[in-house]
This record gives sequence, C-alpha cells and structure tokens, in this order.
Amino acid sequence: MDEMLKPLIDNITGGVGKNLSKAGDKLTTGALDRLNAEQKAISDGKIEIANEITRQIVDQIVVPEEYAKRAVAKYGEKIVREQTIIDKIFGRSKKIIQDTPPDKYEDNSNVEDINDDWLNQFREVACKKDSEEAQELFSKVLAGEIRKPGSFSLKALTTLADIDQHVAMVFKAFCSLCLVALDNTKLYHLTQSKSYFKIKDARIPIIRNNLYDGTTEILKDSELIYTMFGLRIEEFILLIEHNLILDNTKFALDNFWYNDEWWQLTTSEASMPPSSEECKSVALPGYALTHVGKELYRIVEFKTRPTYWERISEFLKDYYDINLYKIPKPRKKPSSNTSTSQNTSNKSE
Repeated sequence: MDEMLKPLIDNITGGVGKNLSKAGDKLTTGALDRLNAEQKAISDGKIEIANEITRQIVDQIVVPEEYAKRAVAKYGEKIVREQTIIDKIFGRSKKIIQDTPPDKYEDNSNVEDINDDWLNQFREVACKKDSEEAQELFSKVLAGEIRKPGSFSLKALTTLADIDQHVAMVFKAFCSLCLVALDNTKLYHLTQSKSYFKIKDARIPIIRNNLYDGTTEILKDSELIYTMFGLRIEEFILLIEHNLILDNTKFALDNFWYNDEWWQLTTSEASMPPSSEECKSVALPGYALTHVGKELYRIVEFKTRPTYWERISEFLKDYYDINLYKIPKPRKKPSSNTSTSQNTSNKSE
C-alpha cells in the first residue's frame, strides 16, 4: 500500500478500518507497483526489456515494429489512466469515511469482510469513469460497501456503470419525488440519516384509469404532478430500461418518509395525534424503485421539492379520503456535560 495512505487508514479502526485497508491493498497496490517498476526501469536504462517484449510481439503477429511500439505505449497509457481514476476514487472514499465517523448506533466491531469478487468487479467498472460526477458516485458506493459489505450488489455496480449523465439526472429527479417506506423506522427516528435507510418500498404514486387493463393512460390530475418536474412517460420508460424502477406495482402504505419528515396516514376525521384505530393503510400504485434502485437511492444527492409535496399530499388526501399526520421527531436528551455545567452555575449563584 502507498505509504502516504497508510497513516490515514490507520486512524480508522475496527472492521471498517480492516476493510478500508483491504480495499486499498486490492485496488491500489498492484498499480503503484507497476508505476514504480516503470520508473525504475526508465531510470536504470531497463527500457530495453519493453523493447524486447515489443520485438517478440512483432515476431508473433507479424506487424510493423513501429506499430507494435505504438500499441504497447498506448496500452501502458491505458493502464496508468485507469489506475489514476481508481486512486482518485479510493482517496475520495477514504475521505468520506473519515468525514463521517461511525454513528453510535452503528456496530463497527462486527463488520463483515469486504468480498474480493466485489472489489474485482468494482475495479473493472469504475476504472473507466472519467467524469467527476461518476467518480463521486463510485466513491460513495465504495465507502458504503467498506462500511457495510453487502450494501451494494454486483448488479448495482454494472447498472451504475451503464447509466450516462442524462439517465443519472432523470433518476435523481425520480428519487427526489419518492415516498419512502422504511423497514427500520426506530433506527431512523434515532439517527434521522438517509444513509441508514433500509428501504421496504420507494415509489411515486401514479393513478391510472384502470390498473389492470395494461394501458399507459394516466389520470390527468396524477400525470400533471410529474410532468411539472420533468418526468413524462418517456422518462419512466428510460428508468425501466435501466432496471432502476418497476411499473404497475402496488404497496400497502401506512406511513412514509419525505422531505426529512415522517408521515402517518390516517382517516380523514382523525384526531391529532391519531389513535391506532384512526391510522390507515392504502394500496398505493405507481412506479417503484427496483432492488438496485433502492441501493443506489442512498448515494444520490437531491433536494426535495416543496411544491411537489403540496401537490402530492393534496392529491393523496382527495383521492384516498385520508389525512396526513406528521410524526414528531424525538427530542434529543441533554448531554451530561450540559447538566453538570448548569448545576455548577446554579451552585455558584
């Protein structure tokens, strides 16, 4: 491993530190060795080794020697370029982990080992990403997998590698409009961090004239909500083709997350806060994130849309004859230092 990276990695302990070190060895060591060997060969005049390889290639494939030299040089440039990209991505991942230390609700002592096959696949797809935006996304994926192996599947890696900037922007817009049902609501209430989401379902409601006739005709009121935010039927089809969303699915929704707030569905006449008998569930149709889409949702940076929330909340209330109750966030307990400081101040008075 690069000696410049080692002190920074050594500061990260536990299972996460072990996985970070393993990823560093797997992703950076081989290339750095190649670069150091190349520099040594040049400085010692051992470039003749490369010339001999070139001559052997020429003998075997019977092409002009100058062409073979150019081919070898081009291949060397490709190796260096791809490794430079991997080094940048790994450096960003390391910084993400350093800047976001483990939460007190995150068990860093019981982290599984990151999978070798996963790291090999990561290198294969990430090394070809030249844009800063793509490198940033892959950095988040690597950081997430180092922290919690299994967070991102091999399919998620190939899907992320396959999408271009336009698809990424459409997916970002879709995520910004999703109503999200979580499997770990208690943990969310404690941490209130999207990175801890364990998503059961995430969707945007689409109400069709007939949910079972196979047509793509959408009720006018429902359609207008999404066209306002750049999502037409063409954009939905694009995301379906990239295995990011599913069409024509239903989910029994009784509460959901949106705009960093937690909402409970209730009967239209429910008191506030509602009793358990006044809470309600609806079979909500629409476009939903696939398994891969749910994985990638956690790394997408987006701003929620206040205008959209006004439209969709009113639509849900009118269409399903329900009300929405905002569940209060738990109050943070004062730290022991604060209490001690206040008691000392009272005594001095």
